[in-house]
Amino acid sequence: GGADGSTDTAPESSSPPPQLTVTAKQSAQSAESVTLELDITTSQPINYIKIVLKAGDYQSEKIAMLTGKLGRVPFLIPARDAVGPFSYQIVDDLGRSLANGLADFRTISK
Repeated sequence: GGADGSTDTAPESSSPPPQLTVTAKQSAQSAESVTLELDITTSQPINYIKIVLKAGDYQSEKIAMLTGKLGRVPFLIPARDAVGPFSYQIVDDLGRSLANGLADFRTISK
């Protein structure tokens, strides 16, 4: 079966995950650290997201609630780790990946 596009494995409460757009920008810089902000735009409010950010030896997880359609999540990153590429992943409370990306501190807007 399955030719009609139906599937037996989907849970009953399955709704499509919201669409996220993420923009990374550097908002502050000191000798010790860099503040990186992830601006998150969503197609619908999300009660819970987890953001995992990795840059050099730095890794951080943050929990955020997007009650509206725009959220901003800041990360304070040691200056020694804020010199090259970084990656992020955003998952919802069901563990579904909503967004992930790779960027570079040398090329993002400040």
